[in-house]
Amino acid sequence: MGSGARALGQSAFIAVADDATAASWNPAGLINLERPEASFVGAWKTVRGSPSSRTDSLSFDPQSWSLGEVNFLSYAHPLRIGSTDAVLSVNYHQVYDFGLRAHYVVEDEPEGEAERGDIRRYEEGAEGAVSAYSLAGGLSVPDHPEVALGASFNWYSQSLLDGYARRVEQVEYANGSFYRQTREVLDDFRGYNFTLGLLWNLYERQENLLTLGFVCHTPFTAHVDQVVEDVNESGRATLRSRGRLALDFPLSLEQARITGSPMS
Repeated sequence: MGSGARALGQSAFIAVADDATAASWNPAGLINLERPEASFVGAWKTVRGSPSSRTDSLSFDPQSWSLGEVNFLSYAHPLRIGSTDAVLSVNYHQVYDFGLRAHYVVEDEPEGEAERGDIRRYEEGAEGAVSAYSLAGGLSVPDHPEVALGASFNWYSQSLLDGYARRVEQVEYANGSFYRQTREVLDDFRGYNFTLGLLWNLYERQENLLTLGFVCHTPFTAHVDQVVEDVNESGRATLRSRGRLALDFPLSLEQARITGSPMS
């Protein structure tokens, strides 16, 4: 999904993208900018709740946690290429947010004549994000100003605020006593792809309009380093494993239609 509170509050923004956040939705929409524009989007998430389980052996504590991030940064600048209007922009966009907290209890099945099994309490926390650093552009098609094309080159890495893509820590207590702690860190996330966009203003008269938007995200394979460690009660870590993962992201196609009238 793209960025911006205004865009998230509307439907089908890829068919009407008309501000600097268009680079994260449909780069063809950048052509709607008539003057230089800078954008900043911050994201703040607060989660509170009491999850439940259908399994008697699993129960959750009440959950309460918050997380803040820089979600989007950009600068877009309109220009003329011969007789063609165009807009170029540089962008930072948080694509995947891995922030999560969880506290839960697992009761093992009793063995032999025991009345109850071991009770294990888990405290898990994950943080980090994968972001795209991109160079995007949009232009109007010569002799067909109702059609705009756009493209962006996206380089994926970890977020501005974290030195890793994802960090997960899990602490396990058995029958009230510390049992073990594990830590997994995904670092040096890297991959790239292209986003292609089209914006077609099929019909517009007064307040009646019909606009179509199409977006294609090309497939890519990302690589990331993985380190898994065991951590003792004093916080000292012992390496368990080290490796490199390859993550395949498939082709993604999106389309949307916007219609309007004086009554809508």
